[in-house]
Amino acid sequence: RNDIYGGSHENRARFPAEIVGHVREAVGEDFPIVVKLNMHDGNYGGLELEGSIVAANMIVDASADMLVMTCGNITLNGFYMLRGGLPLEKLIQAMPTTTERIATGLFGPVAVPRTEYDDCFLRESAREVLKAVGHRVPICLMGGVSSLGAMEGAMQEGFECVQIARTLIREPDFVNRITASLEINELVEEEKRKPIEDINSKCIRCNMCVIATVDPTADFGCPFQKREAKIRESKDQEMIMSVQGFKSMLLDTQGSLSPNSVKATGANDIEDFFIPPKL
Repeated sequence: RNDIYGGSHENRARFPAEIVGHVREAVGEDFPIVVKLNMHDGNYGGLELEGSIVAANMIVDASADMLVMTCGNITLNGFYMLRGGLPLEKLIQAMPTTTERIATGLFGPVAVPRTEYDDCFLRESAREVLKAVGHRVPICLMGGVSSLGAMEGAMQEGFECVQIARTLIREPDFVNRITASLEINELVEEEKRKPIEDINSKCIRCNMCVIATVDPTADFGCPFQKREAKIRESKDQEMIMSVQGFKSMLLDTQGSLSPNSVKATGANDIEDFFIPPKL
């Protein structure tokens, strides 16, 4: 378009910035406005980082309180943000009509290209936004932030918070697992503490959880998490583990960490964390 809303980066950012301004007028100064903003659309002619930084400044000028930096266009490149596995066969089966199943089978590999997954895959671009406007508003990092180390690293760099999604689909109790490990470490005298092994998500980025977005009859969630929950239920364990539940799994009856109990519950990424508690 060639009016005041098209062409330059400033013009293209004008419309969302005006929306934020009108929202602020409607809700008042004390109501938080969080804006999720792309840095890369992932399609030809789409928004890229340079334009995103312009938009970020204009949206902050319009009184946004926080920016969540993301990427992708679900219509034009659905897996650009999701990244990792592309369960095309399951997507075909999930399509509601025969025509859609045939079309997905014929054109799916082209229409839905696979993008390789890397941990914290948006961090480099988000750092540039942080430099540009991080002194004015909090910036949230997202995109493959799936371990305690990644979260702490983001905080140290100046990001205000992180957003996690698939990690919690795979492990709704992931934060509880982290909390339990840190609280157990606090039981140890400071001079005797050892570095905690990084605590990573069990998510393998297969994207099977996406199936429910195209098949309204499918159960939302991770098939691996559902299987794990059923196993726990069969053993009269919590299906979604509490902090205390994780601590009980890590501590044996004598109050020391038991490698056998850790392995039995599938928490293999912290099986080397055997620090005796303070007596």
